[in-house]
Amino acid sequence: MDQLIVLAVLMFTSKGSAGVTGSGFIILAATLSSLGTIPVAGMVLLLGVDRFMSEARAITNTIGNGVGTMAIAKWVDALDTVKMNKALNGEGAEAKPEMAQADVIAVPSSMTAGRLNN
Repeated sequence: MDQLIVLAVLMFTSKGSAGVTGSGFIILAATLSSLGTIPVAGMVLLLGVDRFMSEARAITNTIGNGVGTMAIAKWVDALDTVKMNKALNGEGAEAKPEMAQADVIAVPSSMTAGRLNN
């Protein structure tokens, strides 16, 4: 029963912490110390691997955001699958044409001279 209480409390206290690196450890330590059912001394063992766990949580969150965005775009018919497949296959990277000399607008030196002196 204690595990269900800890799970329920952590579900409420962890909201909004996914985007903050290292916040999961702080929330876990605060929750465990406030409940008193699980010894906080065991947190020292997690402290060494929390950096790697935090990176894994951040990567998982980023992938989940991307998948969720594509799922919703597909759901509302806003996903261009042809363009997406080209981008994922590296075919969509088209080089921008170089600007021709005639496309460059010449600015008279009288207009820039006053700005440079100020």
